[in-house]
Amino acid sequence: MIKLKYKNQSFEIDQSLNTCVFFKDIIKLNSLLKEIAGINRSDILVSNKLVYDNMEYFKERVYIDNELEYLNTLNSDKISSLLLNNYSKVFNDDDFKRLVKDTHVRFHYDINLRNKFDNIGRSIINNIFALSIICFRIINNPFKNIDDIYVLDILKKEYNSKKGNLFGDDINNISLYKDILDEVIIINKKVFIFNPSSNVILINGKVSEEFDDEIIYQNKEHYYYRCELLRNVEFANFIKSKKYKIVSLYEMGEDHE
Repeated sequence: MIKLKYKNQSFEIDQSLNTCVFFKDIIKLNSLLKEIAGINRSDILVSNKLVYDNMEYFKERVYIDNELEYLNTLNSDKISSLLLNNYSKVFNDDDFKRLVKDTHVRFHYDINLRNKFDNIGRSIINNIFALSIICFRIINNPFKNIDDIYVLDILKKEYNSKKGNLFGDDINNISLYKDILDEVIIINKKVFIFNPSSNVILINGKVSEEFDDEIIYQNKEHYYYRCELLRNVEFANFIKSKKYKIVSLYEMGEDHE
């Protein structure tokens, strides 16, 4: 278990599950993921030891930022040797080759660009790279630039079959994660932790400043709150005059009438 505190709230991340941290503030999200990865200094713990500069922890996890390029080759032997010799990471050569073939990522590889992938290919190969490493994966914005449903389905099925992934993304992209998460963490003015099957309240217009800390997410004039607040008498009285409905977590960010 990874133990951390954010905005004076303590919570845990189970490394055996698929979890996503959603954050509207991308700069803060990037910083938090690097802290969880042990790259940036923090008080985050794993097995009661700091993750920062923790060599044992580094051997057990990989951090992938989809804004960055990690591979300029599809030669799995070279990749496997590099990971084992330099980082003590076990690389599944068969999975890598299978996913390269199934996703057709070669179509996004251009030798004229000095053996580089285009933006779509970079995202695809970064996911394939992560999925081929046998360890806990921390992946920032995994599906960036990928709009091919066929490729997305392949990657999602693979993540479902290889649990132990911590994703980070803009909450506007939450619908991309349907059916692959075991836990949903949303950070706004406070930390919200949900079962992925949870529903939320969508209200047209803010309820009251008294409940500002309870806003999970705001999209234009649409405000989202926990369903548990319906048991709060003051909250229930406030929304009597409001237009509201119950929607799934994955519907947040969508256009609602």
